[in-house]
Amino acid sequence: MSGSQLTPVSYIGKTILGIIREIEAYTAVTPIYDTASTINAKRSVVPSLVPTALPTIGYFGIGIGGSQNVTGQNLSEPTPVLMTNMDLYTPIPFRCVPVASDLTATEQAVYRIRVRQTINGADYFCYYLKLLTINQATVQVTQTNTTTGIQTPYTLEYTNLTPTAPPIVANGGSPTNTGIEVNVAVTATLPVTGAEVVEAITVLYAGNLTYAQISEIGIYSGQDQSVTGLDVNGNAITYTEAVLAQLNLHYTWQGDSFSDVNTVTNYQIALGSGSLLLL
Repeated sequence: MSGSQLTPVSYIGKTILGIIREIEAYTAVTPIYDTASTINAKRSVVPSLVPTALPTIGYFGIGIGGSQNVTGQNLSEPTPVLMTNMDLYTPIPFRCVPVASDLTATEQAVYRIRVRQTINGADYFCYYLKLLTINQATVQVTQTNTTTGIQTPYTLEYTNLTPTAPPIVANGGSPTNTGIEVNVAVTATLPVTGAEVVEAITVLYAGNLTYAQISEIGIYSGQDQSVTGLDVNGNAITYTEAVLAQLNLHYTWQGDSFSDVNTVTNYQIALGSGSLLLL
C-alpha cells in the first residue's frame, strides 16, 4: 500500500508480569513470586521480601525515555513499548533529597522504593514510586456512542442468560455495527507535580530543565509492608515499603513539560482487560 503511515501518538503495553498477575487474580493457581523481576531487586530495596497476599496495582512511576527523535527530522515520536519490559526506559525518582533532609514520615507516606544513592559525590534519598488512587469502589461498565461520543452507564441485559442465535451474515458481508462500544474498567488518578520533577532533574541532570519532559508512565503492582531501614545517622527507622513491586503496564507518549515547579497534573487512566464493540 502506498502513502505515508500515521505514527501513533502513544503506546501502551501490558507486560508479561502484568499478565501473570491478572491470570493469578482470577484463577486458583499458586502465585509466582519472582523476586529477581522486581524494582526491589533493581534498586536493592528489601529485595528478598515476598507478599503475604496476592499483589495488586497500587503504584506508578514516571520517566523521560518515552519519546525519541525521528531520524533526519526535527520531530519526535513515542517510543514503542515491549511486553518484556520490567521497568521504564529512563525512570526518574519523584523525590531526590539530601540524606540530611530526608522526608518526614508524613511526606514519605505517599512514596515507595526508598533508595540511598550517591550522585555527583553527594548522598541522596530517592523515592521511585508513588501511590495512585483508584477512583471507584467497584468495576464500572459504560457504553459509548461512537458517533456522538456520549457515554452512559451500561446495564446488563439479563435476557442474555438465554441468548438468541447470532445475526445471520450473508457471504462476504459483516454484522451490522450498532455503533455502541462497551468498556469495562476502573479509573485511577496519578498525580505528578512540577516540584517533584524539577527536584529530580536538578540533582540528576544538573538542573537542565530540557530533561523535565515526562513521556512515560509505569503502573506497578506490589504489596505494602512495614519494613526497617536506616536514617542519615544509621539509626533504624520503620516505614511502609512496596514489596515485590513489578511493572504491569507501560505507557509512552511525546511527553508533557514539568519545568515549572507550579505545574500540577492529575493523569487519569482506565485500567481494564479491554473493550468490546456491540454487534
